[in-house]
Amino acid sequence: MPLLKLPIFHFIILGALFYGLKVILFPIEDNSNTATIVITENIIKQQRENWRNRTGRYPTDQEQITMVETIIQDKLLFREALARRFTHQDRVIRQRLISNMRFLNEDTQASDEQLYQAALDLGLMHNDDVIQRYLVEQMKLFVQSNDVRMSFSDVELQDYLERHNAQFMQAARIRISHVYFNTNHTDKTIEHTVYQLLAQLRNDSINPQQAALMADPFFEGHHWPLRSQQEIAKIAGPQFAKMIMSLPVGRWLGPIRSVYGSHLVWVHDKSPAKSAILKSVYNRVYLGLSHERRKQRLQNFINQLKTRYTIRIEPLDKNSTSKIAAINTTSFDNPVTHWVSQ
Repeated sequence: MPLLKLPIFHFIILGALFYGLKVILFPIEDNSNTATIVITENIIKQQRENWRNRTGRYPTDQEQITMVETIIQDKLLFREALARRFTHQDRVIRQRLISNMRFLNEDTQASDEQLYQAALDLGLMHNDDVIQRYLVEQMKLFVQSNDVRMSFSDVELQDYLERHNAQFMQAARIRISHVYFNTNHTDKTIEHTVYQLLAQLRNDSINPQQAALMADPFFEGHHWPLRSQQEIAKIAGPQFAKMIMSLPVGRWLGPIRSVYGSHLVWVHDKSPAKSAILKSVYNRVYLGLSHERRKQRLQNFINQLKTRYTIRIEPLDKNSTSKIAAINTTSFDNPVTHWVSQ
């Protein structure tokens, strides 16, 4: 068989071609010192453009600090995923690399395994954003996962509840009765009737049970249990809900418009906003604390990774150095992080 028709020859040529394209079009960052991570000016510029494309503006100084922090963390997690050989025998990555190789040469006769091994040898995952994001997420899941259900004491749960009191606060609630009229803004006759009935309700001291007999039917009934402003807004609209929350107790008031018409309202009683007790929100508190601990576990892991690397950040310009340098003194505890002046 002629040499040019041998599959192994096709494979060698394909590998050389792909490697040449990779070096020219997708140069890998300088890893001569594998314990060094460099955030280049081009990386920061690209992320700034991505930010502008998403939001319509460039990031603020603080947002750029956070952006650079995220880039560093992702690179640390990516490096660790490679070190733990997450790329090997992962079906998602394997198929992605094989597809990339075949895209460059649809006529190749090399097997999937040959293409996969060649892609690994060439380090193609270093320049594939999809694979990098996938490995970063896999690394996060690996660090945060725990097969054993987390166990917290009541003291720990109560502490979390108190630190996130606003999140678990029971909203203020109100219990009302109402007389409903199916009106619209231009119906002056019915509007006059509503005001006449309001005067009658007040003058004759008509109670809510009797008043309901004078109303049009309403799909939620005329006597409502204790409900929050948010719950009432789902029924009758946000404007109606906002107005009745400020009404005094024990008096006919109105008319108050909802999305359905006009209402004369009687407030029976109110329940002020109050802090939740642990027993009533136990499951939500448990899930919240579990999530917090997983995030802390990931942050601790990242902090450990930082001690193993020298992190170099190239500023966009002289002025940006002082703005982003806060990374070194606030968010990053790694003493070997430093800047490259230009």
